[in-house]
Amino acid sequence: MTFFSRRIRVSDMNYGNHLGIIEVQHILHDVRVAFFESKGVSEHNFGGENTRLVATETGVKLSKESSVGEILEIKLKIVDVRKVRFKIDCELFKVTTLGRVSIGMGWVRLALLKNDKLLELPRFDWLRDS
Repeated sequence: MTFFSRRIRVSDMNYGNHLGIIEVQHILHDVRVAFFESKGVSEHNFGGENTRLVATETGVKLSKESSVGEILEIKLKIVDVRKVRFKIDCELFKVTTLGRVSIGMGWVRLALLKNDKLLELPRFDWLRDS
């Protein structure tokens, strides 16, 4: 499992002044990019030259509201690793004076493509169920 954190910004809020689902999708994409960078790969060279990871399924469920300025913590883990796809689960927390409070979760299923054809995933030692 890997943890990321960042402060909730005004741009993360939706029209109702809530942390919005679309905005959470953007945050989780940033987290995913940072995670891959920490492993020396990117979504655009995951399996070698001219390969790319694509999202085949994604979702967000929020259970509590958050406000601008609060610290958002994201726990990322890789699950359900298959031959040609894998899933990243993220649990979202806000940090309060009382500790961490779960506010929701998000996930994305990813597959590797080259020239629009599915490829077998590379065998990175970190690309396994957490």
